[in-house]
Amino acid sequence: MLGGPKCPNNWDIWNGRVGKTTLLKKVNNQFLKTDHGFFAVIWIDVSKQANVEKIQEAIFNKFIIPELLWKDKDEQTKARVIMKCLTGKKFVLLLDDLWKHLDLQRIGIPSSDKANGSKVVFTTRSEEVCGSMRAERRIKVECLSPKEALQLFRTYVGEGTLNSHRDISKLAEMVAQKCQGLPLALITIGRAMNGRRNPDEWEDALKSLQNYPSDFHGKGDDIFPILEFSYDSLRDDTLKSCFLYCSIFPEDYIIEKDELFELWIREGFLVKYYERYDARKAAESTLTSLKFACLLEDDYIRMHDVIRDMALGMASKHEIKMEVLEDAALFKLKAEGFDEKWKEVKRLSLLGKSYESFSESMSPAFPHLLTFFVRYTKLNRFPGGFFQQLHTLNILDLSRNWDLTELPSGTGVLINLQHLNLSHTRIKSLPLEVKNLRKLKSLLMDGTYDLANIPRGVISSLSLLQVFTKTQLIHDKLFDEGGLLEELESLEYLNDVCITLTNLSSIQKYMSSLRLESYIRGLLVSTCNNLTSFEMSSSILRIAKHLEVVAMLNCPHLEELLIYPARQAHFQDLRYLNIWGCPRIKDLSTWVIHAPRLQTLVVCSCSSFEEIIADRFSSAEMDIFPNLRLLILKSLPQLRSICHQILPFPSLQVLRVTGCPSLKKLPFDSNSAKNNLEKIEGAEEWWNELQWEDDAYKLAFASKFTRYGLRVPFYCWSLAWFHLA
Repeated sequence: MLGGPKCPNNWDIWNGRVGKTTLLKKVNNQFLKTDHGFFAVIWIDVSKQANVEKIQEAIFNKFIIPELLWKDKDEQTKARVIMKCLTGKKFVLLLDDLWKHLDLQRIGIPSSDKANGSKVVFTTRSEEVCGSMRAERRIKVECLSPKEALQLFRTYVGEGTLNSHRDISKLAEMVAQKCQGLPLALITIGRAMNGRRNPDEWEDALKSLQNYPSDFHGKGDDIFPILEFSYDSLRDDTLKSCFLYCSIFPEDYIIEKDELFELWIREGFLVKYYERYDARKAAESTLTSLKFACLLEDDYIRMHDVIRDMALGMASKHEIKMEVLEDAALFKLKAEGFDEKWKEVKRLSLLGKSYESFSESMSPAFPHLLTFFVRYTKLNRFPGGFFQQLHTLNILDLSRNWDLTELPSGTGVLINLQHLNLSHTRIKSLPLEVKNLRKLKSLLMDGTYDLANIPRGVISSLSLLQVFTKTQLIHDKLFDEGGLLEELESLEYLNDVCITLTNLSSIQKYMSSLRLESYIRGLLVSTCNNLTSFEMSSSILRIAKHLEVVAMLNCPHLEELLIYPARQAHFQDLRYLNIWGCPRIKDLSTWVIHAPRLQTLVVCSCSSFEEIIADRFSSAEMDIFPNLRLLILKSLPQLRSICHQILPFPSLQVLRVTGCPSLKKLPFDSNSAKNNLEKIEGAEEWWNELQWEDDAYKLAFASKFTRYGLRVPFYCWSLAWFHLA
């Protein structure tokens, strides 16, 4: 199975929590490394709430499908487009976590064709699903053997802990046995016991686990007590609250870090940190701890579905009263008073396309509701009185409702509201009554492309506002950027802004204002036709200590980014730099060598770009890219060099190169391969034409190379920055 190309036409891998997804990922990764001859290998997370539209979008993002054939089209039309794209092609479809029968033809997937060798592989927990999907071959994934289980457990406990006392090794073996060979249980409990060097702690853990059920194989809930042990092992209530809160997001949802941190802060989990940036640092530490405990996935912020189910159960057990509803009919039933106990809910999340409209008379009454999410729906408006009885509301998140065009007239009654997220909606104007939200501290409006009108005086009236974001690729030309900057500048407590600027006067306003420079965290300059040079002086860099994100997009006359004077000047916290569609820029020397904390660098579609660091700046005395993790270079026909000298790249994890035919050498040596580098992605033709000092260098990096397939770049927008996914 792990050989990649040689897989049967229709596989199933089943049995919950035993590593099905891990095995399927190995299959997927093997395809990336081998010359398999398939037109496409398509990975799709299906999950419990199988959503045809979500699956179709995943396929759309995989291929070059014209927007006019896709945007605003119904399910059947999209299915025909996908069918046309795949018919007659040899493809592999990998479906992870299938809970019920899935009609592939409804999505647009042609029937598996033995003649052309197309394959469908899926994981499921149900043998009934195997039957309904007519699986030709079924592979039951068993739990780990006792020897394998102990080896995995010891890996996560750590040899330092195991060797700290002579009794711990034997106790560890006994604890591992209680996990019955389930990888998820072994990993989470192993991490929970990491650093526990007192045998008494291990004895207590063993006693706790002995009170839990020992058979985890059949029922979905049997593993929950084991995972509860990992939850109980978290060191303080802040970690526990932050962990449980993550379950308010949809299943398999990749949570944006900035979004999560802001919510944690507004929920009061980090209230002991008075300074906002101290709170953000504490949030970063909290996230690291939850990932280390394996309660959140390590590559990005996402909950394993079983852990999420456990977290929702724990929230209810601890009377946090959190509800997540994806069924509009069920919400209507509960909201209209048929369930009095349900009205005690404090955090409520309504998710999904089943929410298409609310009756004009609906005015839900939740007297204790503090947090209200309404996301990913088909709603285009709310009834005027919808929020009339939600006076206790502290957080309102209406983001990612792509059809929502207006806020209801009753929004002004939410006088206790501190956090309002309208990002990725189609609202056209902020109503004047937003002025009434005097306690508002966060206003997020990223990706609001249709928002051309913010009435004068609305923003400046929000006297307690601390966080404001409005970032997008292109602004409506009627939007008054200068007026917005003036109002932001007047706010006493504002300390975190991410914003897009599209004209020279706005940029000059920013560059001449000490207040704006001091609190802007994300700056995106887009489609500024008369911008030729973007300069930052040493004094500006000293003031702009919170600037994390800079993106320059589609500025046709921009020729250079400068630090002036360069001596002793550096960005204090710049982490993301993105240059896209700036055809006159030739290098980024003066910026990147003065950005020691830079983690992500993206350069794309810059036709004159020749090198990242020019030869005159190359020096062995310079510490260049000490923290760079991701480097993406795309569509740079003149790019000849990243740097003329060998660089250590101690933190680099991924290098992605596409459409750079003149780049023949990489600034690596054999030591570079020994650091954190995980993969080099690119076309096979480009890789084969690279020049190396000797064959040993090429051999050292050969295992890191991955062919970059048919994936089409799409924008992943997070506040003021984006990267290629």
